[in-house]
Amino acid sequence: MDEDVVITLTAKNPQAPRNTVRFDYTTGEYVSVKLNETMIDHLEIESTCLHKESQEAKAQIEAHGGHFKNGAMQ
Repeated sequence: MDEDVVITLTAKNPQAPRNTVRFDYTTGEYVSVKLNETMIDHLEIESTCLHKESQEAKAQIEAHGGHFKNGAMQ
């Protein structure tokens, strides 16, 4: 299987309104909005959670010379 697979993601919201209007105070009229901007942030962070009393966590704490205060490593 040496073939490439292309996946295209689209951001179409079927529940988004198509006839949005805003009030323009300079003209005193309602004006239809042509482009409705929507921003979606996608964030992926690779991480690992350890219980602070586990052997692995204790080894990391000792290796870095830190200690826990209020649940965070200082």
